[in-house]
Amino acid sequence: ALGVRPKLWETKTPKDIEATARYQRHFINAAIKSLRKGGVLVYSTCTLSYEENEGNVLYMIKKGLRLEGQKIFIGSPGLGISEVQRFYPHRHLTQGFFIAKLRKVS
Repeated sequence: ALGVRPKLWETKTPKDIEATARYQRHFINAAIKSLRKGGVLVYSTCTLSYEENEGNVLYMIKKGLRLEGQKIFIGSPGLGISEVQRFYPHRHLTQGFFIAKLRKVS
Protein backbone atom coordinates (compact mmCIF):
# COMPACT_ATOMS: atom_id res chain seq x y z
CA ALA A 1 0.00 0.00 0.00
CA LEU A 2 2.94 2.35 0.51
CA GLY A 3 3.59 2.25 -3.23
CA VAL A 4 0.03 3.41 -3.92
CA ARG A 5 -0.25 5.93 -1.09
CA PRO A 6 3.24 7.34 -0.49
CA LYS A 7 1.92 9.75 2.16
CA LEU A 8 1.62 6.72 4.46
CA TRP A 9 5.42 6.89 4.78
CA GLU A 10 4.98 10.04 6.83
CA THR A 11 3.23 8.12 9.62
CA LYS A 12 5.19 4.85 9.47
CA THR A 13 8.09 4.31 11.81
CA PRO A 14 11.01 1.95 11.15
CA LYS A 15 9.46 -0.32 13.78
CA ASP A 16 6.16 -0.41 11.81
CA ILE A 17 7.95 -1.32 8.59
CA GLU A 18 9.93 -4.12 10.25
CA ALA A 19 6.71 -5.45 11.82
CA THR A 20 5.08 -5.53 8.37
CA ALA A 21 8.07 -7.37 6.89
CA ARG A 22 7.86 -9.96 9.71
CA TYR A 23 4.12 -10.33 9.11
CA GLN A 24 4.75 -11.00 5.41
CA ARG A 25 7.15 -13.81 6.39
CA HIS A 26 4.16 -15.78 7.72
CA PHE A 27 2.77 -15.84 4.16
CA ILE A 28 6.23 -16.51 2.74
CA ASN A 29 6.69 -19.51 5.05
CA ALA A 30 3.30 -20.91 4.02
CA ALA A 31 4.18 -20.46 0.34
CA ILE A 32 7.57 -22.14 0.75
CA LYS A 33 5.96 -25.05 2.60
CA SER A 34 3.45 -25.60 -0.22
CA LEU A 35 6.07 -25.47 -2.99
CA ARG A 36 7.54 -28.66 -4.41
CA LYS A 37 11.25 -28.83 -5.13
CA GLY A 38 11.72 -26.93 -8.39
CA GLY A 39 8.55 -24.90 -7.85
CA VAL A 40 8.53 -21.16 -8.58
CA LEU A 41 7.48 -18.43 -6.18
CA VAL A 42 6.84 -14.93 -7.53
CA TYR A 43 7.07 -12.42 -4.69
CA SER A 44 5.57 -9.00 -5.32
CA THR A 45 4.68 -6.09 -3.07
CA CYS A 46 3.18 -2.67 -3.59
CA THR A 47 5.75 -0.97 -1.40
CA LEU A 48 9.31 0.24 -1.88
CA SER A 49 10.76 -0.48 1.56
CA TYR A 50 13.97 -2.51 1.62
CA GLU A 51 12.78 -4.57 4.60
CA GLU A 52 9.63 -5.77 2.85
CA ASN A 53 11.37 -6.38 -0.47
CA GLU A 54 15.06 -7.22 -0.69
CA GLY A 55 15.12 -8.02 3.03
CA ASN A 56 12.44 -10.67 2.59
CA VAL A 57 14.12 -12.00 -0.56
CA LEU A 58 17.30 -12.56 1.47
CA TYR A 59 15.14 -14.32 4.08
CA MET A 60 13.73 -16.63 1.36
CA ILE A 61 17.21 -17.43 0.08
CA LYS A 62 18.18 -18.53 3.60
CA LYS A 63 15.06 -20.74 3.59
CA GLY A 64 16.22 -22.71 0.52
CA LEU A 65 14.99 -20.68 -2.44
CA ARG A 66 17.21 -19.52 -5.29
CA LEU A 67 16.74 -16.13 -6.88
CA GLU A 68 16.28 -16.24 -10.65
CA GLY A 69 16.56 -13.60 -13.31
CA GLN A 70 13.42 -12.46 -15.10
CA LYS A 71 13.08 -12.69 -18.89
CA ILE A 72 11.25 -9.39 -19.13
CA PHE A 73 13.09 -6.68 -17.20
CA ILE A 74 11.52 -3.24 -17.55
CA GLY A 75 11.91 -2.01 -13.98
CA SER A 76 14.96 -0.82 -12.09
CA PRO A 77 17.36 -3.25 -10.41
CA GLY A 78 16.87 -3.86 -6.71
CA LEU A 79 18.91 -2.41 -3.88
CA GLY A 80 21.96 -4.66 -3.84
CA ILE A 81 20.16 -7.45 -5.75
CA SER A 82 20.15 -6.96 -9.51
CA GLU A 83 17.82 -9.89 -10.37
CA VAL A 84 14.77 -8.25 -8.76
CA GLN A 85 12.77 -5.35 -10.16
CA ARG A 86 11.61 -2.15 -8.53
CA PHE A 87 9.07 0.13 -10.14
CA TYR A 88 9.14 3.77 -9.08
CA PRO A 89 6.18 6.13 -9.66
CA HIS A 90 8.36 8.98 -10.93
CA ARG A 91 10.38 6.75 -13.28
CA HIS A 92 7.97 4.08 -14.52
CA LEU A 93 4.67 6.00 -14.40
CA THR A 94 3.02 3.36 -12.23
CA GLN A 95 2.45 2.78 -8.55
CA GLY A 96 5.56 1.82 -6.63
CA PHE A 97 6.05 -1.93 -6.46
CA PHE A 98 8.57 -4.75 -6.36
CA ILE A 99 8.85 -8.19 -7.96
CA ALA A 100 11.20 -11.15 -7.54
CA LYS A 101 11.21 -14.68 -8.95
CA LEU A 102 12.55 -17.50 -6.78
CA ARG A 103 12.76 -21.28 -7.18
CA LYS A 104 12.71 -23.88 -4.42
CA VAL A 105 15.93 -25.89 -4.59
CA SER A 106 15.86 -27.80 -1.29
